[in-house]
Amino acid sequence: MVGSSLARLLRSPNGSGRSHRRPVNAGLVSTEQIDGCGLNQPLKIAESALDWMDGRRNVRVLKIDGFGGTWTGNIEEAPQSDGGSGPQWNFHLSVDQLNAADLDRWVGPRARPSWLQRLLPQLLGGSAPSTPASELVRRVNADGELDITQLTIEELKLEQVVAKGSLHDLELDVREAQAEWAGGKVHAK
Repeated sequence: MVGSSLARLLRSPNGSGRSHRRPVNAGLVSTEQIDGCGLNQPLKIAESALDWMDGRRNVRVLKIDGFGGTWTGNIEEAPQSDGGSGPQWNFHLSVDQLNAADLDRWVGPRARPSWLQRLLPQLLGGSAPSTPASELVRRVNADGELDITQLTIEELKLEQVVAKGSLHDLELDVREAQAEWAGGKVHAK
């Protein structure tokens, strides 16, 4: 699970949950490892910063290793709408490489514990996840842009991929995507 110091920082810089009128830098997080979060493998945080302004969180991803690539960018909490059922996040993330096989290892069912490991976690030396991965993903309410320097899907290699989309209630919507492939361009809407 998330380290206790990182968990406190994610709630608020002073642990109170109070809103701040001017930017508050909660500090630089480095060399942390996040297990769980519905993932099969841990994220390795080399360097990131957490800030608050007007009660909203902002994560500056300076270097995180995960899903087979190195990530940078920003994830910001959007202003709450009156009917919102949780925080809305806006993101602009970049990754040097992404491979469909690596994604499957991180989030696919093959790397998840077997039914016996889930049924008898204490006997087999593990612990049962408190919340199923699908429920954690269902809670994600995010919209933004993803830049991928190289995307590999089996034998297909795309470069300079830019995808704009959202993830809400287990529904991934890619509104627009473009990439370079085989000396030409690919564009989808």
